[in-house]
Amino acid sequence: MAAPLTGRRAYFCCLFLVLASGFLGWLLERGREDILPAGDLDRLPLKIGDWSGEDIPVSARDRAILGTDNLLLRLYRQGDRFLYLYILECSSNRASFHPPKYCYVGGRTEMVERGQKSVEWAGGMVPAHRMVFLGPRGKSLVYYWYTYGETILGDYYRQQLLIIGNILLGEPRPALLVRVSVEGAFDPEIGDEMVADFARSLLPALEQYLLKSDQATDY
Repeated sequence: MAAPLTGRRAYFCCLFLVLASGFLGWLLERGREDILPAGDLDRLPLKIGDWSGEDIPVSARDRAILGTDNLLLRLYRQGDRFLYLYILECSSNRASFHPPKYCYVGGRTEMVERGQKSVEWAGGMVPAHRMVFLGPRGKSLVYYWYTYGETILGDYYRQQLLIIGNILLGEPRPALLVRVSVEGAFDPEIGDEMVADFARSLLPALEQYLLKSDQATDY
């Protein structure tokens, strides 16, 4: 059995942990400086394929809760079909950032399906999370995934490790959460088709307007 720490050893261990935590926090904060300046998400066109978008205002309160001004919320329409696109710049030192499943669960909203379903486009397959919620205003079908540089990921924790690792290397890159949702009364299979159709046009637009070109995409 290991010997208990003496008072001096315990003091130096605690001091080391405090200093190490402070240094890591400084690195993370340093890596947050203007990786993707606020407003850059607006470069994404309102017209994506056959879908036409309109911006939805986000209140100052919601921006404060999310800890960033760098977010985009839009309604996209194709004929009588519509869905929502939400993009958020995210990083490892934003305590308020969390996966979308936590935004929906609560109150009178219930998650009834949860899994993964790849989204196909000309560049390959994107590993997306897929969830269905039931609430007072009907169904919510939600797809979401993450990006880091040009890397598209389905795993939040892998994204955070990439963020931290590249900050430590002095090479921070933009990191995004991308969420597409269909809301209201609809057949989930129809919702899946809508998301798939929209994503085939969205992903090339993301690659062209928002993602960096100095790192290969990982599907």
